[in-house]
Amino acid sequence: MAIQDHLIKATYPNFEGGCQRNRGSWTGCIQPTELSPSYKVKVEYVSGERPNVYVLDPALRHREPNEPIPHMYDQKRLCLFYPSSGDWSPADPIAHTVIPWASLWLYFYEIWFLTGEWLGKGIHSE
Repeated sequence: MAIQDHLIKATYPNFEGGCQRNRGSWTGCIQPTELSPSYKVKVEYVSGERPNVYVLDPALRHREPNEPIPHMYDQKRLCLFYPSSGDWSPADPIAHTVIPWASLWLYFYEIWFLTGEWLGKGIHSE
């Protein structure tokens, strides 16, 4: 967990937070493109489990009132990878995988919001 904390803070100096025992929580801003807004995200991680990423600000918007935002769990957490695919394991640095994937997810979200088409890969249907 200390290695995850060190790599996140070294790679993303604007991220704040840290870890205690087997839990970590970090909050910071990422910007998918130069034309994108800066998104404040929160990464929560319990050792051995999959990380959860939440967009805190600006709030994600639905295209239509009853249309769910694609590739989200419970319309709260980003779906960044299929858990049983082997794309991510606890040995992988969150700073080099999950946070860049969150930025890429936000890029696809912006395109989806404008066009209605999700251009990213994935099989998640929530």
